[in-house]
Amino acid sequence: MNTETIFKDLVTGMANRIPAWDIAFMLDNNNFRVAGGCFMDGVPNDYDVYPAEGVSFNSRYIKENVKSLKGEVACETKNAITVKVHGKVIQFCKYYKTTLRELVESFDFSHCQVGVEYRTVKEDGSFKTPVIESVEWTDSWAEYRITGRSTYTGSEYPLSSLIRLNKYVKRDIIKGKSYTVEALKILADIVRRGYIDYPDFKNQLDAVDLMLLEPKESNAAYELFKVCHSKRLVTRQYSQDVIENGQAEILEAE
Repeated sequence: MNTETIFKDLVTGMANRIPAWDIAFMLDNNNFRVAGGCFMDGVPNDYDVYPAEGVSFNSRYIKENVKSLKGEVACETKNAITVKVHGKVIQFCKYYKTTLRELVESFDFSHCQVGVEYRTVKEDGSFKTPVIESVEWTDSWAEYRITGRSTYTGSEYPLSSLIRLNKYVKRDIIKGKSYTVEALKILADIVRRGYIDYPDFKNQLDAVDLMLLEPKESNAAYELFKVCHSKRLVTRQYSQDVIENGQAEILEAE
């Protein structure tokens, strides 16, 4: 048995614990993808679901259909709807990539770079449990499975990656002194990227799995923006009064 077959069987086996029928029901039986940390060993904390066909999930359908399953909406942000059904937490994410391969490659840590795509099945006028249409993983994920050590692989949202890094350290996914290496790699990406303006900075904080910032966190984030602005890491330069008075967001809304 070759390595590719071994990994495919591993991913497919782990996919058996995904509540695929429940997910399909809430999506009115549209095709979908499940990717990320739920393919780690142990009981998943949640299941991240992504669109497969370029159309964002219909939040009204999800809210109506979750009630039929005697579940509940736990949280809703502009990026995702999180529900609890039959003891499992399912997060419907609006983040979309053209292919499953592009989706898993876009994830920022190697332990997340794996996923499956489901196709709905209709027989004799009724929908059956969806079947796995395709399976994808990266070489970085394969290395993580072998070594047990996750690494930062790059991100469109490095600031959010930095915030999540501590969570992975606590879970022993990022191990020991490797934290320093991964943190420095993320910081390099943050400086390399910079920010266009304040809305771009805020968008960089909007990782799918981050809830709304608490007041102290929000203040700290704005202080970081002020430092980036003063060091010319922000393309659009605001007046000093606007920056000091915290009016960048108000200015952009006008």
